[in-house]
Amino acid sequence: MDTATSKRKLAAPAAVFMILAAVQMACALSGAEPQAAENTPTADTAVTAQPAGETAVQTQAQPEATKEGDAEGGPSSGGSVGDFACFATSDNGVTCLNDGGWKTYTEENTDFYSLDVEDMAACPDGKIYASTFSMVLVFDGRAWEEIPPGGEEYIGGDYIACGAEGSIWVGGYKGIHYYKDGEWGSFAVEAYATGEYPDLMYGLEIAPDGTVWVATARSISAYDGTSWKEYTQGSGFDVEISPAGLAVDSKNRVWMIDYDMLYLFENGGWNAFELKHSIMTPNSLLVDPQDRLWINTDTYGALILDGDQFSEFSYNSGDLHSNGVFSVAFDKSGKTWVAMEYGIDILSGDTTTHYRMDNADLADNKIIRVAVVGNGPALPAEMTKQPGSIVGSITVGGKPLAGAEVEFCVEELGFQYVGETPCSSQPFMKKGTTDAEGNFSIADVPTGYYYITVKVEDGWIYLYERIPVAEGKETDIGELKVKED
Repeated sequence: MDTATSKRKLAAPAAVFMILAAVQMACALSGAEPQAAENTPTADTAVTAQPAGETAVQTQAQPEATKEGDAEGGPSSGGSVGDFACFATSDNGVTCLNDGGWKTYTEENTDFYSLDVEDMAACPDGKIYASTFSMVLVFDGRAWEEIPPGGEEYIGGDYIACGAEGSIWVGGYKGIHYYKDGEWGSFAVEAYATGEYPDLMYGLEIAPDGTVWVATARSISAYDGTSWKEYTQGSGFDVEISPAGLAVDSKNRVWMIDYDMLYLFENGGWNAFELKHSIMTPNSLLVDPQDRLWINTDTYGALILDGDQFSEFSYNSGDLHSNGVFSVAFDKSGKTWVAMEYGIDILSGDTTTHYRMDNADLADNKIIRVAVVGNGPALPAEMTKQPGSIVGSITVGGKPLAGAEVEFCVEELGFQYVGETPCSSQPFMKKGTTDAEGNFSIADVPTGYYYITVKVEDGWIYLYERIPVAEGKETDIGELKVKED
């Protein structure tokens, strides 16, 4: 492989700072005095970091794998098969785990032309529903099937949610679709959103009372089963809003995040709380069975609001195996399933089980969505996979880059880094040095995908593409040509 890379520099080490901070009451945007609510942040909130507990790997016997659809209750019988979980990746399909073990579903072993899942939800009927750009799929524990789009050209979206009386709701830039009793219905964008960029959606949630909540570029809208009500600047908010996430709790309260503001809807109005540090683009918002708000981020793991205090769950805090958290699910037995940039963490009391490509049959270490049915599947024992290696060479302006430090790490690198080098603060890294000819060789690399960063005279640069390493194989990335300014 002969690869050219632009000279994207990583900034010098940034000061370590946390976005966890006191949450301060700003105002009730309706103009009325805010009412004190149970578990509502107050002006005197003090933030305390939750102590990091010790982690241990829970191991159980590996179930014997079974073929798709061969169990009682599979697709042929129309029922689900009980306890299972699915993990969606951005590029490599969906891996599911049931009592038969791990199985990855892709375009190659299914009839679907795309399994690039945008969102997933485990619904009360014991099945997992997933939305792609153009399809809605359902998984019963053994096989994926498409829900026919009916008279529509296609139905898909960025968000999917379980509604009342067995309905399924899907939202995206072409509007909102809902499926019930074998029939599709829909709302065009203009039915629920106005203003700038109304077709951009940033959240779809359904409250316990059945209200459908939607976040768009400049508004929040609610559907009560009869009509839509839109909240935007001048109608519920005093300022222009830019929602970046949405969540509802068991009390039908609605949370919305907008950069450095957190909004709470209750008693018919929106209250605003200012965050001392901004959260540019959270990966997701959700509320757990204890009504704690989870704000899942690329850099700080999960930020959890419990009552009036935030705590951090991340690799930095010692609670997770990654600082990048995409989504979280909770099973009926009390386990918490965390989909991360570096694998999956399953939290059960003081025990953490961490699955990655090198110790499980996951299709990717970058898990963007997770959904779990019932009590969740039995957790199989870790696998042992032979490591691989990475070789290549680096040139600058056509000349070998000799004696240069090279690092490989598992989480995407941003414009700034914390630590002595770009990869030094990550949960896993490998490093080496180029020889006089600009060649390098990195041995004992676990199965997975890696980002490469190289030190040149004026700082560190890195290649955008992820580098795959297969079990027991050598990956030759060829010549990396660094362009001179």
